[in-house]
Amino acid sequence: MKEKRKELKFGLLGRKLSHSFSPFIHEAIGAKAGYRYGYELKEIEPKALKTFMEETDLDGFNVTIPYKEQVVRYCSQLSDLAKRIGVVNTVVRCEDGWHGYNTDYKGFCYMIERSGIDVCGKAMVVLGAGGVSKTVQAALTDLGAVSIKVLSHSEIDSLAKGEDFGDLVKAQIMINATPVGMFPDCSQSPLELSKFSQLEAVFDLIYNPERTQFMMEAKEKGAAAFGGMEMLVNQACEAAEIFLKESKSVAETEVISICDRLRKEMPDLVQKCKRKMQNIVLVGMPGSGKSTLGRKLAAATGKVFVDSDLLIEERENRTIPQIFEEDRETGFRKLETQILAELGGGSGQVIATGGGCVTREENYKLLHRNAVIIWVQRSLEDLAIEGRPISQARSLKDLYEERERKYEAFADFAITCDGGEEKALIKAMEGLKAWKY
Repeated sequence: MKEKRKELKFGLLGRKLSHSFSPFIHEAIGAKAGYRYGYELKEIEPKALKTFMEETDLDGFNVTIPYKEQVVRYCSQLSDLAKRIGVVNTVVRCEDGWHGYNTDYKGFCYMIERSGIDVCGKAMVVLGAGGVSKTVQAALTDLGAVSIKVLSHSEIDSLAKGEDFGDLVKAQIMINATPVGMFPDCSQSPLELSKFSQLEAVFDLIYNPERTQFMMEAKEKGAAAFGGMEMLVNQACEAAEIFLKESKSVAETEVISICDRLRKEMPDLVQKCKRKMQNIVLVGMPGSGKSTLGRKLAAATGKVFVDSDLLIEERENRTIPQIFEEDRETGFRKLETQILAELGGGSGQVIATGGGCVTREENYKLLHRNAVIIWVQRSLEDLAIEGRPISQARSLKDLYEERERKYEAFADFAITCDGGEEKALIKAMEGLKAWKY
């Protein structure tokens, strides 16, 4: 009789985990590898760390802010890499206690490799001096970076207050190893980049949002910018290998087979995770069918549907026409931007926007953080105008001509709704499948 395999249970240890994407990633890893295991979020305060390490029933766990250095003292053994760096982000239960590993190192190296950026011989600035920063510094040294300047939180604050940047302005590559800019505080950036005239690329270890404020500012300067999803998925795969191998509930040959599959599937895993987190934003003329299409897209993709105009009405307890009458268009646009900032920082949504959201340039960054943006087009004669103040007050032709270039600038691709709702849905799904980040 075949012996029943033990049900393994792993998790993530941290202080604030509401934003975590790790359970989905490990579920995806299990699906790709053909071996599933339980994965839980363990959110604790620092004073509870000792009790957790002594009493948890997990077979192993990953570690995030702020415990990557603190858990070292609870490990009976450390891998050579974890011992060298002094940072642990993967822990597994063994016969003689907890064994600690560092899988962030390989995750970061994979991120660099996938970017195509050569760091050898480059001047680097690492923002942050915590556990993940120490891992990044070790990896950069091994990859041949010649100059690595590390800025602590207090040094970053001093620069923000106007202190002289000195030789820092010669930085060619910058890595954000702080949580600044992470959901829900998506509008923040750890450092203003205008003085860095030689900047070639930035790497932000944050993965939510996908395009941080830091990354978008770098792109505006003409620098390449890369987010942290590749690092997150790779380190998770490395951790899964350790979990399965060290727990000894899976045969060594099976572990090797599982991990070979994971390495081959890594780009697909990253893409799957990005698509799961991705928002789909619909822009277009009032009455073009954004809400109807949005509901169908949400059902087809398993995402949550949100109508920004309906959300504004709910929050204000007033209809859109009432808001226009009482606050004028200026007041409405201010409310709209506040709502879009909130929605744009979230993930896994289909967002139908108001027809005029493109009239404020700042809304692009708010929506673009985590989204692919689709321009929904419909013939002017077929646009519905009932309950739409601006559409009723102005010629649709004039309104369209005023906004056409703005829609085009916002959108990643466009579809037409003239052929019916089902055809529009098919076009949108085809466009999403073809769209590459």
